[in-house]
Amino acid sequence: MITLIVILVLSVIVKIYIARVGHIYKEQEFYSDAKTLKRIISYVKDNGKKLQLGISTTYYPNGSIESSLTYKWGKPHGVHIYYNIDGSVEHKEVFKEGQFVAISD
Repeated sequence: MITLIVILVLSVIVKIYIARVGHIYKEQEFYSDAKTLKRIISYVKDNGKKLQLGISTTYYPNGSIESSLTYKWGKPHGVHIYYNIDGSVEHKEVFKEGQFVAISD
């Protein structure tokens, strides 16, 4: 439920920023086999710098999600979820405007 709320709030923030800046870029990184996805990030460019915005997802080599992280203007913001290779949640971290707030199992 918290993750859904974070996603909805971030989508509103992203839409506001798109109206102001114009472009959100997505970048994909693959493992050495060039087929297996390793990471997806979204970002905006601000004075030539990449600022992560929205959800960044990393993957294990078997394709399962390793982490799901949220960013706001290049800083960690919201719930960051880390997964075990079997897909179970390892732990969660909460950030606000780049500052660590809490951790949970």
